[in-house]
Amino acid sequence: MKALDPGRIQLHEPPDTAAMPEGTTLTAGPRVEFNPATRLGNVTRTFAHHDMFGRSGETMLELSFPALKGASGSPVMAPGHEVWGIVVANHSVDLLPSQVEEIFDESGKLEERTTFTLPQALAINVMHIRAFVDEVAAGETEP
Repeated sequence: MKALDPGRIQLHEPPDTAAMPEGTTLTAGPRVEFNPATRLGNVTRTFAHHDMFGRSGETMLELSFPALKGASGSPVMAPGHEVWGIVVANHSVDLLPSQVEEIFDESGKLEERTTFTLPQALAINVMHIRAFVDEVAAGETEP
């Protein structure tokens, strides 16, 4: 697979990615045991998510695996260990309507409805992180 520009990910060639969240790290008194768990998957799409992330939400990376507890801030890496983004949140996608469970009482009244969702991690594209670091280094933005 050829190297892809993370700002222009092609749908027909989804890149493999990995994240190493630190949510499994343990603290025992003054001692910290780093124990990252690797999540493997791919970038399912890029999209604009300005509502929550502002300028950084341009070209968000949607990943095929969820951001579990402690995953925020972990790098999203492509083959060759190139960093493509930073995990920041989850994004739930409703599954097909056939995966909605409804329970009715004797009179036919809906008693319970369960909708299944597929959690997917969201990552800020590294191009925005690089731009911010460059602005701070040039003195244009406060850290």
